[in-house]
Order: sequence, then C-alpha cells, then structure tokens
Amino acid sequence: MKINIFFMFFLFFPGLCSGMDFFYSDAGFVPDGDTIILKDKRVVRYIGIDAPEVNHDKSIPQPFSETARAFNKKTVWGKKLKIVIGKTRSDSYKRILAYVYLPDGRMVNELILEKGLAWVYYHKDNNEYFERFLEVQQKAMKSGAGLWSDIYKIWLPVRINPGSMRFHSLTCKKSGNKSSIEKNPFNAFYKGYSPSRKCIKNIFEYKN
Repeated sequence: MKINIFFMFFLFFPGLCSGMDFFYSDAGFVPDGDTIILKDKRVVRYIGIDAPEVNHDKSIPQPFSETARAFNKKTVWGKKLKIVIGKTRSDSYKRILAYVYLPDGRMVNELILEKGLAWVYYHKDNNEYFERFLEVQQKAMKSGAGLWSDIYKIWLPVRINPGSMRFHSLTCKKSGNKSSIEKNPFNAFYKGYSPSRKCIKNIFEYKN
C-alpha cells in the first residue's frame, strides 16, 4: 500500500516532485506567440523560446509573428492548462516564467518550436530543457518549417557571445569581448544562440 501511495503522489504532483511549483488555469487572451494572459489577468511568458514580435508598439511586425500568435491561440484556447513555474519565477515585466502543458501532456513551448514559429532562448537559471528544445528547433530548421524558410536566406555575418548565448549585428557595441563571428544568423540559431533585443530589428529587416 505504501508503494501505491508513493506512486500516486508522483503521478498527480509531478511539479512538487521536480522542485517546481505549478497551478492550473485557462487562457483569457493570447497577445503573441510566446505569451498568454490568463483569465485572472496574470501574464505567463513561455520559458526557453522567443517568438517573432507583433506590432505592440506600432512597429512593423516581424515575419511569422501573426502566424505564431494564431498557432499559440489555437493550441491553448479552451483548454485547462498546467502552468509549471521556472526556478526564476518571473521576469522584469512581472510575467510568470513557465512551461505550459496541455491536458494530454504535451508542452506548448515545445509545440511552437516544432512548427518553426519561435527559436530557443537560453536562460541561465531556467535551462532544464535547453538541449531538448534545441534538438526540436534543429529538426524544424532542417525541414524549413515556419520562419526558418525565410531566415536561411539571410546572409549577414553576426557576432555570437557564448557567455550570454546571444548573437549581435557586427556594429553592436554590446556583443562582448569574447564574441566571435558567425557567417549568418541561421548558423547562430542552429547552435542555440538567439538574437539580442538591440539587434533583432536590424537582422530581420536586412535584405540580401
């Protein structure tokens, strides 16, 4: 009987057993491809991925941003979601950082990567699934899924920083002393680097 009770504890409380807190909730609004706003108004930012930006500040939407938002909404809408909070629980915008699961056990963060509608985004504390996410992204890149059908066409050298796992345009002053040059963004993405917030606009607006 003790074994059965122990097994049931792991089955129904996996977040507690892994050291992560979790709760269940429903999406009330989907603003973009890597965020949901719950019905109680709390904002949840998906850990480990970054989707193209929509035009929140009236800027030009990045390629595939609306597609990513539509897929995110279709995936989570009307479902009871399991929100597993990361080791770093929130970001500077007070958004909950989490892995979000569907009732069937699939992780939304990962599904968006599979469709090629986001790239991996390394976080030094919330990095439990970084290698797994990168494998999913690399598979999507090889198949040309989603945004990867466009990004592989960009032949613009970038600087990669192994410390931050970000890449920058060559003129960026924040690329770091230990940065090296990668011949294009596609190669940098494939190795697990993600674009710096300061440089992403220049990279996506670059025309060959």
